[in-house]
Amino acid sequence: MADTPTPADAQILASVQAALGAGFTVERELGGGGMSRVYVALETALARRVAVKVLSPDLFEGVSAERFSREVALAAKLQDPHIVPVLTTGQTADGLPWYTMPFIEGESLRARLERGSVPLDEALRILRDVAEALEYAHARGIVHRDIKPENVLLTGRSAMVTDFGIAKAVSAARDSASKGTLTSVGLSLGTPAYMAPEQVAADAIDYRTDLYAWGMVAYEVLTGAHPFASRTQAQLMAAQLSEMPPALAGVRPTLPPALADLVMQCLAKEPQNRPTDATTLLSVLAGVSGDSGAMAAARMPAAAVSSGRGARRGWLAAIAVLLLAAAAWLGTSGALARFGLGGAPEQPSLAVLPFEHQGDSADIYLTEGITDEIRTKLAGVRDLIVIARASSNAFRDSDKTPQEIAKDLGVRWLLTGTVRVTGSGSERRVIVRPELVEVTSDGQPQSRWGQPFDAAGNDVLRLQGDVATRVVSAMEVPGIAGADQARLRTLATRDPIAHDLYLRSRAAIDYGANSSPTAMKAAERLLEQAVERDSLYVEAWATLAIARANLFVHQPSEALGEQVRSAAQRALDLDPTGASGPRAMGVYYRNVKGDMASGIAQMERALRVDSNYVSVVTNLALIYLDVGRIDEASALLDRAARLDPQSYGVVSHRTQLRMLTDRADEAQPLVDRLQALAPRSIGTYQRRFTYATWMGDTVRARRVVAEALNAVPKDVFLQLLSNSGYLWLADPAVIEEFLRRDYDAFPGEARHRVMLWRADWALLNGDTARERLWGDSARRMLAREVAALPENGPLRYEYAQALNHAGRGAEAMREVQEMIRLALREGMHKQSMRYVSTLEAAAGMAVAAGEVDTALGWLEESRTLPLRLPPGFFRTSPYYAPLRGNPRFEKLFADD
Repeated sequence: MADTPTPADAQILASVQAALGAGFTVERELGGGGMSRVYVALETALARRVAVKVLSPDLFEGVSAERFSREVALAAKLQDPHIVPVLTTGQTADGLPWYTMPFIEGESLRARLERGSVPLDEALRILRDVAEALEYAHARGIVHRDIKPENVLLTGRSAMVTDFGIAKAVSAARDSASKGTLTSVGLSLGTPAYMAPEQVAADAIDYRTDLYAWGMVAYEVLTGAHPFASRTQAQLMAAQLSEMPPALAGVRPTLPPALADLVMQCLAKEPQNRPTDATTLLSVLAGVSGDSGAMAAARMPAAAVSSGRGARRGWLAAIAVLLLAAAAWLGTSGALARFGLGGAPEQPSLAVLPFEHQGDSADIYLTEGITDEIRTKLAGVRDLIVIARASSNAFRDSDKTPQEIAKDLGVRWLLTGTVRVTGSGSERRVIVRPELVEVTSDGQPQSRWGQPFDAAGNDVLRLQGDVATRVVSAMEVPGIAGADQARLRTLATRDPIAHDLYLRSRAAIDYGANSSPTAMKAAERLLEQAVERDSLYVEAWATLAIARANLFVHQPSEALGEQVRSAAQRALDLDPTGASGPRAMGVYYRNVKGDMASGIAQMERALRVDSNYVSVVTNLALIYLDVGRIDEASALLDRAARLDPQSYGVVSHRTQLRMLTDRADEAQPLVDRLQALAPRSIGTYQRRFTYATWMGDTVRARRVVAEALNAVPKDVFLQLLSNSGYLWLADPAVIEEFLRRDYDAFPGEARHRVMLWRADWALLNGDTARERLWGDSARRMLAREVAALPENGPLRYEYAQALNHAGRGAEAMREVQEMIRLALREGMHKQSMRYVSTLEAAAGMAVAAGEVDTALGWLEESRTLPLRLPPGFFRTSPYYAPLRGNPRFEKLFADD
C-alpha cells in the first residue's frame, strides 16, 4: 500500500470504518487481490485484531449483499482448528459486501514459498492441516472453490485455510443480482493456476474440485515451482483442461512414492479418477514420513486411493462387525419377536440418501423435509427395512459408488434424487426427480425407476406420498398390506403452511440432534402455529408433545406437564392405530410422570405398529434400562444400530451401557467412534471426559475439558459441566467468571439451578458462608416447586441438594429417603438403573450431611446391583473424598 492513499482508497477505508462502527478502529490495509481489499482493525471491546475483507467495487458491482451474507452465514458455522472462521458480515453504505475474520499472526503459504524451498517434514505438516480443513468442511457440505497458497496461513506450526465459502457466496450473490457477468471475469470464481478442469469449463463442481486444487498446491510446495509456471491466464486455463503436469516422481525422485502418487491422482482431469475424499488424503499422508531416509514406502495402487478406506475410516469395518453380531443375535432371540424384530435376512432394505437441493439456500429446509417425509412414509411399511436419517445423511455429497454406500449401510436399495424449488408464494413450484437404484447380487448398481414430479407449493404432501408409493411398487415388496398402501398415500395435513411450519420446526432442532432448551423453545413456537392452522395434524401434535417434554426436564412445572400430556393425548386421539401418539405419550410418562410401566406400555404399542421407528426403538431401550431390563435394552440398541449404523445417539447410548455394566474395555472403541463421527460435538467431549473420570484418570479428563472450552461454545459447555456435577474439572478462573453472570445469561435453565451451581462451587472451595447463602435461596424456591410436583424425583434430588448446602442435613436426609421411595414406585425395582443411580446419589448426599455410615451402606448395596458407576468415579469425585481411607470404602473397591 502506498504511503499516501489515493482518494478512492481513502473513500473505501472511510466506508469500511463507518460500516464497522465505533467498536472498531481500522488501522491499516494489508493488501488484497482481485476479489477483495484487506484491512486490519482493532476490536476495542475485546482488545483483539480482526481482518476485514471488502469485495472489490470494480469486479463485484451489483452483488446482492443480502444473499452474500446469507451464504457466508453457512460458512461461518465451520469451527475447526485449521479453518479461519468468519466472525461477522455486512455491507458498506455504498453497497460493498464485507466480512471479518480473526487476524492471524504469521505469513501466507505464498510468502513462505517465496522465501525458499520447504523441507519435506514441514511440507507434510502443511498439507495435512489443509486436508484436515477440507475433510471437516466437506463433511458439512461446504466446498472452498479457491484453494491456493494465498489462502493458506501459517501460524506457529499450524496451517489454517481462510475464505471458506466466500467464492460460493460471491457466485450465489451475483446470480441473485442477475448480472451474469462473472463468467467473463473469473468463470467459476477460482484462481486459474489452481482451478480444476470442471471449473475452467464452468461445469458442475463438488468437493473433488478442492482435491484438485490441493494437488496443485502440494505439487508447488513439494517441488518449489508451479507445474504450469510462466503461462498466461489463457494458457493456464488451457493447460488445466488438457495437459497433465510432469510426473512428480520424475521431478523429485526422493519423494515417498505413495505421496507422489497421491498428488498426481489429485490432478486427474476427470473428477471420478481423483481420490474419493479428503479423508483418503489424510490416510495416505498418515503413512508418509518426513524422514528422507525412510523413502521405501511401496507405491500405492490407484484402487487403494479411489476406495476411500483409510485408517481414519477404519471404524466402518467395526460397524460391519457390530451389525453382523446384532443380526446373528436377533435371528436367534425370541425376546423381541412380538415386535417383529427377528426378521429374515432377505427382508428388503433401503436407504433414502439426502436429495440434492437446487435453488435458493433459504429453501434447503424444504428439500430436507421432503427427503425425511418420504423416508418416514417408507419406514412405516412393515416388510421394508429403512435406514434412519443420521446414517443416510452421512453420505451427503459422497463420492462413494452406490456399491460402496450399499455395503456400508447394509442395504440392497438406494433412493436418491434432486429437489428444485422455483418461484415464491403462490407461484412456488417444487420439482422432484427421484431415482431408485438396486445393487444386485453381483454387486452392480441398476437404475430400477426414476420419474420427475412437478407440484405446486401447496401440493408437496401429495407428491411425497406418490414417490413413496412408486418406490414400494418398483421394489416389489412382497406381501405389502392394503393398510400400508393406504398409509403411503395418506396426507399428514391438507394445509401446506402448517406443513411448512412443521418442517421448519424439525430444522430448528437439527432434526433431533439439538435438544437444548433454546432449540426446543423455537420448535415449540413453530409447532404451536402448525396445529393452530390444522388441529388434525397428528405428527405436529406428537412432535409438540415431545418438544415440551424435553423442555420439562429443564424447567419442570405443573402447567408445562399438563401441556405435554394434552398434546400427546391429542395425537393419540387423532390416530389411535398409529405410532406417533403412543410414542409421544411414552415420552410424557417417562419425562414428566416418571411412570415407567406406562411409558413402556406406550412405547411397546408404538413399536408393534412400526418396528423400524428408530426413535421408538431407542426410547424403549432407555426405559428398559430405567427399570433394569438390561438384556432387552441391549438387544434394542443393537437393533437401532442396524437401522441407524452411523447414529451418534445410538453409539452414545451403547457406550454408556457398556460403562455401567463393567465393560470399560468395550466402551473405549465406542468413545473413539463418537470422536470419529463428531470430533467437536459437545456430546463427544462429554463422553470423553466422563469416560476418563470413570476410569479414574482426572488428568486426562481435565485435558479434555480444557480442549472443549477452546473448541465449542464456552457457556453451553460450562452449563453442561454444572448440571452433570463436573464443574470441578474446569479452570477455576473460568468457572468464577461463568458463575458471576446474571440469571438471564442462562436461557432455559431454572433459576434455582444456577443457585445450586454457585452453592456447589462454594462447597468445593470451602466457602461455607456463600454455600449456605446460595443453598438457602435455592431451598426456598424449590420448596414451592416440590409442593406443586411432589412425585417428581429430579426435583426432590435438587431440593435435597439445596437443604444440604443450606446446612439442614437432617431435612436433606428425609428428602433422600423420599427419593429412594420414588425410585421404587410403580414399574421400578432394585435391579433398575433409576434405583442404582438414586442409591449412588443418595450416598453423596449422606456424605455432605455427615452421615458416613449411611453413605457407605448405600454404596455397599449399590455395588451388588447391575448398571452401577465404575469405581474410578468414586475414587476421583471430590464429593466422595471424605470416604477415602475409610476401611469399608477401601474394601468396597479393593477388587475393582
